[in-house]
Amino acid sequence: MKKVLLIAAVAALVITMLAAPALADGAVSLFVTADKTEVHPGDEVTWTFSVANNTGNGVGNLEFSVGLPAGWSHVSEKHISLGEDGGRVEYNPDYRGTGRGMFVFNCYEGYEDAGPWTALTLTVKVGEDAALGAASLTISDLYTSYLGSDGMPKEQASDKAVSAVSVTHSDEQHVWDEEHSEVTQEATCTAAGERTYTCAVEGCGKTKKEAIEATGHDYQASETDATCTKAGTTTYTCSKCGDSYTETGKPLGHSYGEWVEDKKPTCTEAGTKHRDCQNACCTVADESAREEGWRETESIPTVAHEKGDVAEQIDATCTEEGKTTYKCTMCGQVIDEWTETEPALGHLKPEDESLIETVTEATCTEEGSIRYTCQRCMEEVTEAVPALGHAWDEGKVTKEATASAKGERTYTCTRCGQTKTEAIPAKGAASKPAATGGATSPETGDETPLALCAGALALCLGGLVLALAARKKRGVR
Repeated sequence: MKKVLLIAAVAALVITMLAAPALADGAVSLFVTADKTEVHPGDEVTWTFSVANNTGNGVGNLEFSVGLPAGWSHVSEKHISLGEDGGRVEYNPDYRGTGRGMFVFNCYEGYEDAGPWTALTLTVKVGEDAALGAASLTISDLYTSYLGSDGMPKEQASDKAVSAVSVTHSDEQHVWDEEHSEVTQEATCTAAGERTYTCAVEGCGKTKKEAIEATGHDYQASETDATCTKAGTTTYTCSKCGDSYTETGKPLGHSYGEWVEDKKPTCTEAGTKHRDCQNACCTVADESAREEGWRETESIPTVAHEKGDVAEQIDATCTEEGKTTYKCTMCGQVIDEWTETEPALGHLKPEDESLIETVTEATCTEEGSIRYTCQRCMEEVTEAVPALGHAWDEGKVTKEATASAKGERTYTCTRCGQTKTEAIPAKGAASKPAATGGATSPETGDETPLALCAGALALCLGGLVLALAARKKRGVR
């Protein structure tokens, strides 16, 4: 039956080739690719058989056998269809009991699609005990033909390219350990490294990469001590990569000891004192190598004068004040602020008034003068006598007051005759009533209080004149 079908097919092909127009010669390339690049035992993988570069007369025949890797098995296939009258396409997964698949493509008129076009897709299963590593289908007996320009079948030039897949364990089946790993990129202080592991299962060959954490810097500190005026520094340098940075502190500042007095102060000159820094940078033997400001100096204020003995004593006289001065016990200077004074004594009049001569009589308005010999200094003294002041009489009413008009009272000095007037309140001006038991206001016309006031005034003026005259005489030798 098979032979009959084959003869019929060949006959149909020959008839088609004889009837086909002359076509240019061409070539065929077969590409076999998998839908996965890595599979595990038990996985299914689908292979696609593509035809390309058919730029000639079209494909009349395309045949090839397919061999599966050991332990792999056929699952399913799907191939191109040419229709009932277009030709024959079939795939036998176990051709003649050989375990190999066989693909046959017979197109009566030539398949002129330049491609790539898919001739066959084949799904297979990876065996559970399949060997690990690269695996691929084996394509053998590749044959292609087309009708030549002379109408005769001609074998086409053809080639093939078959991709491979890598059979590995599933993730849970891999064995990763340090023994089967290597550092493929060293980690640095700041950048991560990389370690590559190879699966320890024999024949697997699967690899994976893991990051190695950056090691981080290992800084070592190097210090420069601070001094009184210079800041200290700490430099940190990484022992692995040499990276470094510096931190700057603050100067210590001077640390002074106790004050030492160099010169004692007096009441006229200030003293001096100093104190030295106790830090190491300021206590080196060579003073020129010490830091600026290692010694601080200050003046000590002068002390107060000390009051001592009397320097000079001058007794007061009739006309000059007395004075006592004192000197400082330390410097011997006479200090003005310690000076004590005594008022002038003034001239001393004789007790016997006959020894006092009146030079000018005092009047009511002008002072007089007297002359006498001072009983203390024996000098002749002329002394002023104060004016006596007026001696007013009791006064007389020189104009009577009425109910609506004031009156007038005239007073006359009993010594010089000078007069003065005073108003008398109008009679109509009522006085306020006196409180019970209190003093009463003098009635209008009562002259007693006025007379008394005038006498008292005269006595005061007379005393004032005498006092001025006496003072004036004390000022004259």
